[in-house]
Amino acid sequence: MTFRAEKIMNFIGFSLVAACFVFALVHVIGQSQLASDGRTIVRFTHWQIEPGVREAFEALEHEYERMHPDVNIIQVPIPGRIFVAWRKTQLVGGTPPDLLQLGSKGLDVRDLARFYTPLGEFLTEPNPYNEGTVIEGVPWRQTFLGGLQKKPNYYPELLDVFGIPTSSHTFRIFFNRQLMLEIFGEIRKPATFDEWIEMCRQVETYNATVARRIYPIMMADNSALFLYSRLSYAQTQKLTDEINPVEDFQISHQDFAISYLTGKWTLNDPAIHSGLQAFGEIGKFAKPGFLRLDRSDATFEFIQQRSLFLLTGSWDYKGVVEQCSFDVDAFPIPYPDTEHPYYGPFLKGPLTEIHTVPGSSLGLTKASENPEIAIDFMRYVTSVPGNTLFCRVSGWLPAIIGVDPGETVRDFLPVTKGYPNGIHLFQMGGDLRQVMDRNFHHLFRTDGSVNAFIKAATADYTEAVETEFEKIQKRSRESLIMQSTMMLTRLHLDPDWEDPRTRDELSDLMEGQTWQEGEFLWGNLNRTRFGK
Repeated sequence: MTFRAEKIMNFIGFSLVAACFVFALVHVIGQSQLASDGRTIVRFTHWQIEPGVREAFEALEHEYERMHPDVNIIQVPIPGRIFVAWRKTQLVGGTPPDLLQLGSKGLDVRDLARFYTPLGEFLTEPNPYNEGTVIEGVPWRQTFLGGLQKKPNYYPELLDVFGIPTSSHTFRIFFNRQLMLEIFGEIRKPATFDEWIEMCRQVETYNATVARRIYPIMMADNSALFLYSRLSYAQTQKLTDEINPVEDFQISHQDFAISYLTGKWTLNDPAIHSGLQAFGEIGKFAKPGFLRLDRSDATFEFIQQRSLFLLTGSWDYKGVVEQCSFDVDAFPIPYPDTEHPYYGPFLKGPLTEIHTVPGSSLGLTKASENPEIAIDFMRYVTSVPGNTLFCRVSGWLPAIIGVDPGETVRDFLPVTKGYPNGIHLFQMGGDLRQVMDRNFHHLFRTDGSVNAFIKAATADYTEAVETEFEKIQKRSRESLIMQSTMMLTRLHLDPDWEDPRTRDELSDLMEGQTWQEGEFLWGNLNRTRFGK
């Protein structure tokens, strides 16, 4: 490099540093100016950058500030790709926003206990912003559709609620109405799995009559895995009854692992086999390579009218509709019926979505300087008027009882009739998801099959279940230590046993502690059954 070139490169380098410094300085000064106007600042951060969501939160900010002119609500959206790293930096550095979205990877219960505030005590009183609505006077905790019993809202390891959900979501099959009329001469919404398969076959037949290539189905990596999970949920309904020790309509991750490791089911189980078969059957109508296709790429292909169907969730509806030059409609996943000669024997019936967990949840950070105002803002966001405003602007489904989301999203409302979920192969997450990612392609190769998948995956799958089981036991042991400390601290504070709320709180803590101890001991007892 010449001396002149080196000087130029140095100048560029110093210029970039100076620009970054000026940007940071302006950013800090801007924040200082906002603080100097006398208003109290509350910041919240999320990764939901889908069209309409930021605008929906802005509408909530403006309405809340109109009611509370001494408060300034600031939204800080962070793209999902960098959110986990950004969050860790902010939490460890002691500079997080007041409210921070929960539900992504990289946040375990120890981080939750260290950086987030338990919210149970705030949820016992009615939400004042629900005055005059159908849920006026109802405790805030009881106003959420689907309840607050699961993550990312309630964390059983810590026996408390840490997330306040703002919306609900369902998975749907979008379709191009114009293209469907062109191919079929009418609008069809298949009611059964076989009807959907037949429509896909007819699209392939139609391709032979036109110059362009239309894929029956477009789906990305995550939507494909979600489709598999739903098909497997249906196909394993009866199997789950056989392996669920407490028969409570759901199976815990611990019992999932124990039932597999003790041989109650294997990858060769006919019910497991049928779920994989259904996924393999429908996946062969998707664009090749879909297991490595990004969500935005799959959506782009659909917008360009290169597929009839697009598999995604209600969270994408507004963005897809706004970008398409054609009318978009949607329908739920059509499952096999109980009369199907192959799939039918494993089913009880269609799946219900009544268990849909509300999400896009915000947690209160312990670093918040204005926790009371932050919580009050969340009360407004999750009130009937607040959640109605959010849904109408974002096009998302509500998280709150009594909210009318509007006609445009009625096809996305949860299906309330049907039977509970069974199981799917990577529901424990972690290493199991990686095993699926590495081996699902065996279902879709030219010579692929369910047997090829099982042969390739079984050894790694068993090892992954063992690993995830040990993680569960380790987390249970750690959470029991934390809970025991919490319990002893609470009892040492000389609680007022005459106060009904105090009695209920301590009763819940003791009940949860007893349940956790039982789960931990049950896991240890079963470890001896599979040689641990």
